[in-house]
Amino acid sequence: PSMPDEIFDHKYVYEEIGYNLKPIELQCSMGLAQLDKFPEIRMKRNNNYRRLFNIFEKYEEHFILPRATEKADPSWFAFPLTIKDGAPFNRHQIRDFLEDKKIQTRNYFGGNLLLQPAYSHMLNGESARKFFPKATKATTDTFFMGTSPVISSEQLDYVEECVDEFFNKEI
Repeated sequence: PSMPDEIFDHKYVYEEIGYNLKPIELQCSMGLAQLDKFPEIRMKRNNNYRRLFNIFEKYEEHFILPRATEKADPSWFAFPLTIKDGAPFNRHQIRDFLEDKKIQTRNYFGGNLLLQPAYSHMLNGESARKFFPKATKATTDTFFMGTSPVISSEQLDYVEECVDEFFNKEI
């Protein structure tokens, strides 16, 4: 990648444009089967979003929290967190801490796609970072947690305990 200081998850490094971005028939059939369950899935995802929001709101001085825009009514697929400039920790530290506690997280794939090898012919890494600082921030400082409808209240209690532990011990 064009960012040697950033560790990219190998699953999210694209050497070629268009790689792994087209839906297949199997994905469509799974989506159709889930449409009947959509109201329940949506309710559970939104409840999990609200719970994660309450957990991280205590530490909002360190995060940009996800909020729906006016007139939006999202079904939260995930809970994205962006670490604010000046925070006493970085994405790797909090992700590693949570992952060590068996709490799954994911780096945000979007952001500055010009830093991906597939796009290196369009702009060098230094220019990509210079001209697109907010996209670069999303690439380097954003991660997300799931809002899957199968996440239980007890599991979210555990997430809260671990997040509190991180902020009470790690920083």
